[in-house]
Amino acid sequence: MRTNLNSTPISILNEQYTLGNVNLQPKYQRRLVWPFKNKVYLIDSILQGLPLPKFFMQIRVDSQTGKTVYYMVDGQQRLSTIFEFIKGKTNDGGEFVLSRKNHPEPEKFLSELEGMTFSKLPIEFQQKFWLYKITMEELTESTEEEIKDMFVRLNLSNVKLNLQELRNALFQGDFKKMAYELADDFEEDYYLKYKILSISNIKRMGDAEFTSELLGSILRSITNKKDKLDDLYRDYDTMDADDVKTTKKKFRAIFNLIESLLGDDLRTTRFNNKSDFYSLFHLLYTLVYEKKMKIDSAVYHEIKKILIELSLEANESASNPQVLQYFINTVNAGDTDSSRKYRYNYLSELIEPLCIDRDPKRVFSETEKQFLWHKSSDKKCGLCSNIIADYTDCEIDHKTSWTNGGRTDISNGQIAHVTCNRKKGGR
Repeated sequence: MRTNLNSTPISILNEQYTLGNVNLQPKYQRRLVWPFKNKVYLIDSILQGLPLPKFFMQIRVDSQTGKTVYYMVDGQQRLSTIFEFIKGKTNDGGEFVLSRKNHPEPEKFLSELEGMTFSKLPIEFQQKFWLYKITMEELTESTEEEIKDMFVRLNLSNVKLNLQELRNALFQGDFKKMAYELADDFEEDYYLKYKILSISNIKRMGDAEFTSELLGSILRSITNKKDKLDDLYRDYDTMDADDVKTTKKKFRAIFNLIESLLGDDLRTTRFNNKSDFYSLFHLLYTLVYEKKMKIDSAVYHEIKKILIELSLEANESASNPQVLQYFINTVNAGDTDSSRKYRYNYLSELIEPLCIDRDPKRVFSETEKQFLWHKSSDKKCGLCSNIIADYTDCEIDHKTSWTNGGRTDISNGQIAHVTCNRKKGGR
């Protein structure tokens, strides 16, 4: 890696940004999290001509086109704020207006700037802003690993990043991509809608972290978040494409099932608490995908009733000692494996008896098919009553469907046309 210290006017940086040559959020960067007071403080400092800490920028040149692109390594929040002020809008859509009340040190705020946006600034202030030089450490001939390492070192030394923001910088593999895709998909219409997470949580990548924990419960069962979350990113850095697809499908299915069970009550019960939600998610996943049980829509109301009653009773004054212990295991070290297992087991004893236990054996064997074929004297399809002309057009149908708890054995089997059997399976 080679470095070069340079000073660049804001006008030139903004010109490059407008041309699309400045990338403020490479994949290792965290999200924009600065509060508005920090932004006002920064702009006020620039307009007063006060020095800023230096920025770090990686410079890449396309060898064929000669196009130069600048990738922000350190200073993302500051440079984003500068561009927001020029545009007159903050990244959340608000108007960027300077004011004393939004300054962290009101007594140091320039009175001439009160109520000003960039477009309203006097010309002399605009010129001062455009010509303000930012000290830039330019990084060239650098590898991705070197840049990522520098990013982490810079932020660690300043204690800026939380644990998930560090993971975002350190890992770029399949597990991370899967977790962030699902977090984005469920951010607005689930995490925020049901108040499982707040906007401030999401700004600090809390949605990606919680989604990662839930995915971990699918891939590794119940684990201790503090000890094992980094291991998930590391151990599942490379995943088979089919495994990724299957895992995402299961994740989405359980989220949809929770929404079907609780509806809007998810927002008002304790199950919008991350600890409780985690336990309910893992229980439903285990029942459906590991124990092969069916949760029939006919019992949704009963399950919802149980969850609401538990939500009302689980508090520090609960008279039921088991419910009290459940509550304790959500507020005291709620993300340890022991607390998570207690909550899971308690919920399981209440909900699992309402589910239909399905035969772990899903498909009839060739021996069972041969037996039932030769046992049938008229070779009539058990579904349409027409004759099955040839053995190759025969499958074995569950008289009582497997989905509804029917056993996969010859007492519950009948011969059927392939098309009839598969059409029934689609219903």
